[in-house]
Amino acid sequence: MAPSAASYPTVFSPLRIGPVEVRNRLYLGPHAVGINVPDPDLGSGFHLPAPSVADYYVERAREGVGLIVQGGTITHPTSRYPNLWHLITDRAVDAFAPVVDAVHEHGAKIFVQLMHAGNNGDPTGEYGGPLSASDVPGAESPPNLPVRRMSTADIEMVVESFAACAAKARRAGYDGVQLHGTHGYLIEQFLSPFWNRREDDYGGSVENRLRFLVEVLEAVRAVCGPDMAVGARLNCDEMLAGGLSSDDFRQMYARLDRMGLVDFMDLDVGNYHRFDLMVAPYQLPDGFQIEHIRPVRDVVKRAVVMAVPGRLHDPAVAEHLLVEGVLDLVGGVRGFIADPELARKAWRGKAREIRPCVGINACYSNMGCSINATGFREIAHGRTVVEPADVRRKVLVVGGGPAGLETARVAALRGHEVVLVERSGRLGGNINLAAAVPGREKIHEVIRWWDDRLADLGVEVRLGVEASPDFVAAQAADVVVIATGSRYDRSGSTGFVSGPVPGLDDTLAWTPEQVLTVQDRPGGTFVVLDEEGGTAGIGVSEFLAANGATVEYVTRWPAVAPFLGFRNWLPQVRRRLLGLGVRLTTSAYLKCVHDGDVVLFDIDTDVERTVENVTGVVLVTRRIPNAGLVEALASEGCRVEVVGDASVPRRIGDAVRDGFHLARSL
Repeated sequence: MAPSAASYPTVFSPLRIGPVEVRNRLYLGPHAVGINVPDPDLGSGFHLPAPSVADYYVERAREGVGLIVQGGTITHPTSRYPNLWHLITDRAVDAFAPVVDAVHEHGAKIFVQLMHAGNNGDPTGEYGGPLSASDVPGAESPPNLPVRRMSTADIEMVVESFAACAAKARRAGYDGVQLHGTHGYLIEQFLSPFWNRREDDYGGSVENRLRFLVEVLEAVRAVCGPDMAVGARLNCDEMLAGGLSSDDFRQMYARLDRMGLVDFMDLDVGNYHRFDLMVAPYQLPDGFQIEHIRPVRDVVKRAVVMAVPGRLHDPAVAEHLLVEGVLDLVGGVRGFIADPELARKAWRGKAREIRPCVGINACYSNMGCSINATGFREIAHGRTVVEPADVRRKVLVVGGGPAGLETARVAALRGHEVVLVERSGRLGGNINLAAAVPGREKIHEVIRWWDDRLADLGVEVRLGVEASPDFVAAQAADVVVIATGSRYDRSGSTGFVSGPVPGLDDTLAWTPEQVLTVQDRPGGTFVVLDEEGGTAGIGVSEFLAANGATVEYVTRWPAVAPFLGFRNWLPQVRRRLLGLGVRLTTSAYLKCVHDGDVVLFDIDTDVERTVENVTGVVLVTRRIPNAGLVEALASEGCRVEVVGDASVPRRIGDAVRDGFHLARSL
């Protein structure tokens, strides 16, 4: 990869991790890829990588990442865990070897992260129940599932299983092994007094609680030999009452470093008690983990210190962390999902072309990416599949939201002449509304990215243009793409009730668009009815409350914003809304509005309650496609395609994929 510019000299300097040299200081952090096939040898619940996993990793290796750390790979049947791969059998060696070879062909190194889930494993109890340092249930396990306090024989068995899997990793060609010692899994369960209540040689003192990890490291090193790197992923602060503090980890890190058993330490934050820190949503700032890493980093003198600081997508941040000495290697996960070419673009001095991660977290909730249609789908839709079209066409895109922007970008990549028109004075569509929500300002970055890409590709963008049928006809386009988005329904009619909310009229009914675009910030008392269960309801509630309104959030669902993923979103959502005084009412709905009062009812008990003197009811209910132009053009005889919310209102990622797939077919 010959550079035209090297704007980040430290990032792109090589580094030795024990016996292994990586070509630069960027790495793809460990994470579940979720592209699995069942293993017939071990039965239900045990998975191996599907062949397309190689494409997922190769897409990042080819684009210049220095190191890939393959995520949680289980080491023993008692560690069975949903959707994770294993390295227990010879069949696993055969499955992983092609993945390793493919990564090596593109100059990157690859480590495997070995783990035992401890008291979060063996969810069915088929293997005698989950193993644990003590008899404390796992945060992810049913409370009455028997937890087996490990005997010394169990400890020896598990230590041997780590070594056996490390030997298989060597056979498969991996360059190193990382032990998963965080997220509340077995190694951390021995380290932490929160879980470890033992009174034998594996409990009590720091030395005793380190013993299990030390024995695993010694066994793994013995089979890895001198050519493989060995290290561990460890926490910086458990943030648990009775758990390990930052000072405790400093003491442990210093001991491990002096022992010389680890070539590297991958520092992390969070466990299943604080899942919102493990997969941080947009409410947390970029690089939020650094404040936890700094206090423990300086005690490590020998080993390489690496970490995923939190939504890496700016190589300048990586350069700063390296130069400052906070880290020796800087990792990302979501940044490399959003843009597999991150490293190559940085190397060429084109960081502005990096597609930014904006923290929507679709990569966690549905194994996709809201702004990269090819994420986790590399074999079918990767970068190399966007090829020049056989016939160059004129493509008119109507609408500058995510569906229209992605259609225009990919159609231009295909070589078509593309014109995009947008009725308003700016690009972005409903993304602009999302960016008005407190904490979501950074989502504007992806609009800037699309705008820049369209300019680079020569797309003609016309703002403030109303695409009437006469205007469309005058363009003489071969293909007209309607990407005019959707709007929220003002009636309050949903699939839950048979019609509009009785008594609700235009004087009280508000839509999210109105709330977020009104010039004078509305005060008074608002009821936000959230039927969608996504970001809009909580966002509007926070917006109103932050501007001084009294807000009650109401949803018929049993939890706040249930379709976001309760583990990584809900803690942050509740902290922010409750901190602003928002009342959160679940399993309820609007019965009627009468003389400015809103009557709510509990959907399970029919118990009613009245919210008095309401200024407005914000209806986050169904969205209606803006399809008027589609109907008007139906008789014109030109080819018309409809994408995004103009077809079916959904999420940003669906709109982006619509645009990508349509444009790739033109």
